[in-house]
Amino acid sequence: MVALTPVTGTSFTSSISLQPNTTYFWRVRATSPCGVAPFSAVTQFQTGVALCQTIAATQVPRAIPAGATRVVTSVISVGTSEVVSDVRIRNLVLTHPAVSELTLTLTNPAGRSVTLVANACPGTADINLNFDDAATAALSCPLSTGATVRPVGNLGDLANVPASGEWTLTVNDNNAANGGSLRSWSLELCTLGTLPPAPFALQTLYNTFSNGTGKVDVIWSADPTSNAASYEVERSFQNNTNFQRVATVAAPNTYYEDQVTATGRYFYRVRSVNTIGASAYTNEANVLGNQTAALLKGIQVYPNPSTGIFKVNMDNTQRGTVTLRVTDALGRTVATQALTKGAALLQYELDLSKLGTGVYQLHIDMPEGTAVQRLLKQ
Repeated sequence: MVALTPVTGTSFTSSISLQPNTTYFWRVRATSPCGVAPFSAVTQFQTGVALCQTIAATQVPRAIPAGATRVVTSVISVGTSEVVSDVRIRNLVLTHPAVSELTLTLTNPAGRSVTLVANACPGTADINLNFDDAATAALSCPLSTGATVRPVGNLGDLANVPASGEWTLTVNDNNAANGGSLRSWSLELCTLGTLPPAPFALQTLYNTFSNGTGKVDVIWSADPTSNAASYEVERSFQNNTNFQRVATVAAPNTYYEDQVTATGRYFYRVRSVNTIGASAYTNEANVLGNQTAALLKGIQVYPNPSTGIFKVNMDNTQRGTVTLRVTDALGRTVATQALTKGAALLQYELDLSKLGTGVYQLHIDMPEGTAVQRLLKQ
């Protein structure tokens, strides 16, 4: 147990430092002079991992001109959308004959600003400093020592927001009589890496090649803004108790084509993965694989993919009624046609032009069994 804390309201903030990349469980119950109520259902949350990177400004040097324009900005653009946990300024170098005329601020993409230096150290020139809330030393004169100091404001006020966007260093000179130059600065951001969200809506479709090897289309959905780097596809044969990874699919792809050879039921599940770890699994989906090479012998379906017209040729030993059934991704029958197969070649144009684009299944029901062929409508 990490904490057992009485609270009088309906929220709680832990004063205990939690371990990174760790799952914690919590529950709550009410108490009164009459006794205690049962605990609520247990809920869990996952802490992140702090990942730090230093980004050097490219919009430097920037002149601080004497005259009317006395505000200079330099912007660092950040791409990651992970949440900021810590902010530091490194290698801030600025030349100016009177630093007491300057105010330096840092603004995050959310528009919050923190003052680094404000009209400090009269009679001194130039700035060469690093800024860190956890620094041992406070701001002291001169400002050109290259030391690491605490800023005037709290850089922590810029945290707890997504890092993505523009981080702006602003230099304001309150005296038009002289100028200087912002030579360099770097932004050190620590962000909380988080597990990716789980993919969802997993479905499987079974198809068979003429050589007897079955093909299973594994299709899932994912949040397009997900921080997943890849997806792990796992398969279990005959039951759902022995899953093994069969593929790693790079994001943002959400499709995998699996090849199987044995007749039986195949179970699948998928999870998201990034540098922090893996998400929960999707729902499990299963499909019955059958070796129907003999049934598919002599059957051609082309062109595939097609914009709507698929030609079906049957030149085999099947005799009697043959039914073509087309099903969509949800297993619903969307087209059907009964034909009669004799000794001669049977040719039929299957018109799916009125259906939407996507993956369909063509079930060819014959007297000796059913063969299945995947159709891709473009």
